[in-house]
Amino acid sequence: MDLKAKLVELREKAAGKVAAAKKLLDGVPDGEVASAEVVAQVQTLYDEASAIGEEVKGVERELKLRGDVSGLDAFYNAPAPGVAPPVTVGAQPERGEVKSVGQRYVEAQEFQALAPFARSKARLGGQPVRVPDLYKTLLTGASATSAGAFVVDERMPIYVDYRLRPLVLRDLVAPGTTGSDTVEYVRQTSFTNAAAPTAEATATSGTSGTKPESALGFEVVSDTVKTIAHWIPATRRALADAGQSRSLIDSHLRVGLELELEDEMVNGDGTGENFTGILNTTGILVQAMGGDTRLDALKKAMTNVSLPQADGGGGVPATAHLMYPTDLDEILLAKDTSGQYIIGDPAMRQGGGQVYLWGLPVVVSTVISAGSALTASWLLSCMLWDREEATITASDSHSDFFVRNMIAILAEMRMAFGVLRPAGICQVTFT
Repeated sequence: MDLKAKLVELREKAAGKVAAAKKLLDGVPDGEVASAEVVAQVQTLYDEASAIGEEVKGVERELKLRGDVSGLDAFYNAPAPGVAPPVTVGAQPERGEVKSVGQRYVEAQEFQALAPFARSKARLGGQPVRVPDLYKTLLTGASATSAGAFVVDERMPIYVDYRLRPLVLRDLVAPGTTGSDTVEYVRQTSFTNAAAPTAEATATSGTSGTKPESALGFEVVSDTVKTIAHWIPATRRALADAGQSRSLIDSHLRVGLELELEDEMVNGDGTGENFTGILNTTGILVQAMGGDTRLDALKKAMTNVSLPQADGGGGVPATAHLMYPTDLDEILLAKDTSGQYIIGDPAMRQGGGQVYLWGLPVVVSTVISAGSALTASWLLSCMLWDREEATITASDSHSDFFVRNMIAILAEMRMAFGVLRPAGICQVTFT
């Protein structure tokens, strides 16, 4: 039998026992003492109802546990934004349905309390449920131009606004996790390579046969975990539509966190609660275009990153270019004197496929400013530590929201970011 159906049956059975006991007690005239037989019957019914109550609690605990486990399973098995699920040769274990953050939220018991406009707080606390702040206008269910547009079930769902850029940068860097509010990591600052042919020792003392000593320079860097958060207001009526709530969370709150995270990883200035982003990290390499072409500058940046550390390079191979859309267009749209595209026939790029320059994939994003690019060995040079993935909380305990039937939906994550190998990153300037 389904656990939910069993729970209903047990509750009805327990209620019947209680009703029977109450009927027996109500049958005793006022001022009289119940007979020993009636007392025994009531005691038996009470004990049976109590036993069923314990069984009810057990079923409720199992239902909650199943829901919690399903939520964690969906979270840990969901691919990161913009990354396809890994492909493994051989048989794959069967997994349950992978649910989005918004879907898990609207299926939570706490959210269900909002549907009939119950006066309870809705919180999905403790369970991780993986835009800049563009949406501040209050959503109202009565207006056909706001949340009221979602009252009819057949209406189209909310889609990501055209101003939102795709998420790409987080997929390039090395992922990490931390259980602390502070992360310490070692950043390599220099490398002196003294390797040389060495003759065999000819004496038991002195310097005969001594091997040359190389040197590595390191510094210990400590960074604190930062909280990235934003919220939007909505009415209870608006949130009664589970589809709308899921869209708000998936397409705006969650994506907004990821967009701001990527901005911080590149442009954070290290002050206050900001990351120290790549462009503000001391020691990254710089390659100016000068009189060369953009393609020339990108190739030189690749060389800079791969040069030995003793020669001022990163000593690691570059893995991808990060470029602003219009800068890539300048390369792709360049023509020779006969009007032919220098980079190749665009008709050969079926379905807008991945662009490669000098053998490396180009990641297009507005997180980098126009006129600039980053060529790097991303996995070996940067790391993002996950302290607390995106969580969603809803409450009416903000300002006068309770008396106005309004809900504040808050999304936040806690992350730390660090550049482990500055010389493994080269900033290219096209201006």
